[in-house]
Amino acid sequence: LTKGQGADNRGKSVAVPPRAAALSPDGKTLYLTGYSFCHYGRASNDIVTSGAWDCFHCVMKMDLAGDQPAVLFAGKAEAGKEGSDDGSFRVPIAVAVDVKGRVYVGDYMNDRVQVFDAGGKFLRKIPVKRPAQLSMPQATQDLYVFSWLNHNEFTFKKSEDVSPKLTRFTGLDDPKQSGAWDLPSNYSGGKSGYLYSGTGVPTEGEVDISTTPPTVWLAREWTRENVLTRGKITFDNINLFALKGNKLEPLRDFDAEVKKALPRAAPARYGRMRLYANEANGKLYVGEGETYDYKAFKELVEWDPATGASRLVPLPFD
Repeated sequence: LTKGQGADNRGKSVAVPPRAAALSPDGKTLYLTGYSFCHYGRASNDIVTSGAWDCFHCVMKMDLAGDQPAVLFAGKAEAGKEGSDDGSFRVPIAVAVDVKGRVYVGDYMNDRVQVFDAGGKFLRKIPVKRPAQLSMPQATQDLYVFSWLNHNEFTFKKSEDVSPKLTRFTGLDDPKQSGAWDLPSNYSGGKSGYLYSGTGVPTEGEVDISTTPPTVWLAREWTRENVLTRGKITFDNINLFALKGNKLEPLRDFDAEVKKALPRAAPARYGRMRLYANEANGKLYVGEGETYDYKAFKELVEWDPATGASRLVPLPFD
């Protein structure tokens, strides 16, 4: 989908990618949604601010057997055409498909999950607060709904706090809530505001029922930072939790593990990295920007591919 909008991009059309996808049971049809996007403004060379948010309030589908583009499945494929009646959406942000081919859509700002048959006919709606992501393990066909803040045109205009939660529904012919768990507060996504500069989807989650007890994987977005937000954004890594009773029990903190194992765990500013290979000793060296413009560096990270060991190597620097 494309959209030309406003002064931020000087009227140019931009490609708007989906943020969520799900396959039909036969693997032939792909359903796509989450076409919420933002044109970012610029206050200075080093300060990028949220500009105008917009959304295609629809679900698209495409046939994987051919090379035809995606076609409309439900909603309206025009930016800004939202609705609250059955079959319409107000920021659809998540999608899942069950073994019978029914399509579940997280209708975020309408506080519901809408269910359709494979032909696009509306079947029912499941009330749930701010459904941001859906998980449906094939073995049980339970529907797990993650609720947290999604940055979009509505939350940008009127910021809100969303208590992060995971809710389970069973008996999908007549869905009933069968479980609810509070998620760690740092997965709420914070508040929308003009200094936010990410994709709009600050958190990702998945439920794995192949383990005993079931586990939940959570990861947070790494947003861009500027001189006003530098040092105020908390970057971390994937976290793993166990679903025990009505609580989540922490199992692994990959951020802590990486920091313990590596001499430097911080990401390179602006992705500016240089890779060097020493043929004499077979080791690799990575330089990451450390100066004001992050183009020069005073240390190298040495990595031994044979053992995985790494260390910092200082360079002459004045």
